[in-house]
Amino acid sequence: MLSYVALLQATTTWYGPVVVRFPVLFAGNPQDPEFNDVRVKFIGPKAKTFERVAYFDSEAGEYRAVLTVEEAGTYLAELYRNGIKSQEPPLEPIYPVKESLGQNYIRFDPTGKGKFYRSDGTTFFPFGYNLGWHRSNEPALESTLAEMADSGLTWTRIWASSWDRKNPWWTVAPEDEASEGQLSELVINRIAHLFDAVRGKSLSIQFALFDARSLSTPQWAEHPWNKAKGGFLDKASDFFTDPEAKRRTKMWIRMASARLGASPNLFAWELLSRADQTDAAKEGKWSDIAGWTKEMCACLRSVDPLGHPITLGGNLPTEFGKGDLDFDQKTFNFEMAIENGNTSEQQVVRGLLNSVLSEKPAADQLWPWEKVDARTKEVYKQLAVFSTSVRMKQRFNVKPLSLLLLGGKTKFDAIGTSDWMAVHAVSADPADSTRELKGIFLKDGDYEAQIWDLTTYKRAQKRFKVKSFNISGLVEGGKDVLIQLERVGP
Repeated sequence: MLSYVALLQATTTWYGPVVVRFPVLFAGNPQDPEFNDVRVKFIGPKAKTFERVAYFDSEAGEYRAVLTVEEAGTYLAELYRNGIKSQEPPLEPIYPVKESLGQNYIRFDPTGKGKFYRSDGTTFFPFGYNLGWHRSNEPALESTLAEMADSGLTWTRIWASSWDRKNPWWTVAPEDEASEGQLSELVINRIAHLFDAVRGKSLSIQFALFDARSLSTPQWAEHPWNKAKGGFLDKASDFFTDPEAKRRTKMWIRMASARLGASPNLFAWELLSRADQTDAAKEGKWSDIAGWTKEMCACLRSVDPLGHPITLGGNLPTEFGKGDLDFDQKTFNFEMAIENGNTSEQQVVRGLLNSVLSEKPAADQLWPWEKVDARTKEVYKQLAVFSTSVRMKQRFNVKPLSLLLLGGKTKFDAIGTSDWMAVHAVSADPADSTRELKGIFLKDGDYEAQIWDLTTYKRAQKRFKVKSFNISGLVEGGKDVLIQLERVGP
């Protein structure tokens, strides 16, 4: 296995996407792989082959597959149904794949470092707030996603929730209804449009394939899979063990991968949001949930050749999903609450900075969305600049620092290397500006500091000299500031 550093040093350019179209309809449910396991085999330069799962577009009456590759060139496409090559040709005889995708896919570090990186070798630090679903009287999710991306945020979560028409198995509007045993194509298109809204932008989406509320009381009473509503499940907890429920779950996983998996804006698959809130969890059936998780992780990896990370939402039991899930969502998710008289803004700033200036793989994610007002959005916008600079660079030897201001009353959170340091300093005494700071590991030399006042959000740039691991005048006395210090000369 490659080391984390070796993985990050790899450079990759992706090309595409190219959508291949086959105007053919086979007998049986076109979405069900038990009847129609339809895939496309691509043959490229030097006879290299790639396989992608195909999906059926009922409006166009054709199967489609999306190709992104690491090598530009001309590709042939062949259709296979249930392992047998079809004689139906694609609409185009050959497909040139020459345009750069302009983005790189996100990976999870497989060496146990617990961090994320992009396939071009840059680190990826998830930083943003949770959207989940669209709320009434709020802008469309597409608008909010674009606003988040323009603010420099890199991460949000979207749920396949029924109440805002994003659950392809549970339609709540007549126009979204699908044939029995089929996913709603209109709902899937609605989800795909969200990814279109962030195409080419920095924001990535963690997509939850199922929402726990639909599998818990009281929403279960209205679920279309409930026998009381004409479905096939006696109770919500049967979702994790019933063969038909698992078959339909795999149909959705397959469709989601075929439709959304080629997007570099897909950060991770979240199999289920808030698993601890399902009726099965409340009944103590964690072994059933674990078995389902293992099976669905295997299903996802079999249809997602681009290797997007997989997680499960909620407060999970210790060691849950180990060996199956790539990461545990709860390790970097906090819910804002007003504590000790702090304003919500102070709460957000403190939570975000604590996670940025730590070894966490991602920043804490603010929940709920309703609390993200105009002022909080500005906080996120400003902190995004700081988090990008601190966590997006390839700094492998960052250490937590124990700083001491001689005679001062400043509290510090800091990380650094031998030639760089990031600090959150809260001073209670204006005289701290003149005092000497000790405990740094910086080499002697000249340094440039970016100093950001967390009260005014104004930034300043200054020069300092480090000598014998000490520096004077860096702290902003009586202020709450962020500081980045980087070596610029001997």
